Amino acid sequence: MSETYLLEGIRVVELATFVFAPAAGTILGDFGAEVVHIEHPQIGDAYRYLPQLKPLPECDENYCWILTSRGKKSIALDVRRPEGRAVAMDLVRGADVMVGGGLAAPMPATVFSMVKAPTAEPPHAWRAL
Repeated sequence: MSETYLLEGIRVVELATFVFAPAAGTILGDFGAEVVHIEHPQIGDAYRYLPQLKPLPECDENYCWILTSRGKKSIALDVRRPEGRAVAMDLVRGADVMVGGGLAAPMPATVFSMVKAPTAEPPHAWRAL
């Protein structure tokens, strides 16, 4: 017997770094959503480079980053460049939900306007602050 998840078939685009928004994306993924995390092309998600916190287990990467990044797909895009912005906008248009915070700050207002427009069908904007 296969399991059915509450959010199965829901696509989430996550333009986020640091704790709250990535944690929201992880929870949505835990309930079955497909989560696509957008990272900076040169450094990736800066959260993975934070120093190790004691008494968390010793590991090569930031343990908290590992917890909030599990189960996600990832793509590296420079959303400040027109090409990266176009790909990000295509991903957002095809999503049911967008979670933003941190990385989303440099995203042009046109993306947020498009997401938050009252006439817009999905995606529905959930912004973690």
